[in-house]
Amino acid sequence: MQRGEVDGVLCDVACTGRFYDFMEQRDGRWGMVLRQPIYEKDRLDPVEQGVELALAEETLAQFPRATATWPTCRCRPDTRSRPTCPA
Repeated sequence: MQRGEVDGVLCDVACTGRFYDFMEQRDGRWGMVLRQPIYEKDRLDPVEQGVELALAEETLAQFPRATATWPTCRCRPDTRSRPTCPA
């Protein structure tokens, strides 16, 4: 989490993810051999209540358009929609 200005508006930014750790036993000792970060979501909130943040089109163009479809995609036909689904 961090706080900073975005297009002149003071905002709180939260980036959420997980780590998937791969452990292995070598010479009788356990240790981590790989830590894989897994992105889940970002959140951007203006600090001052009632202030709206309107990002410039140039700013939005830096991000893949595919991410706009994630909140409504289905991971599998038999599951409900998940906001973190990358499929």
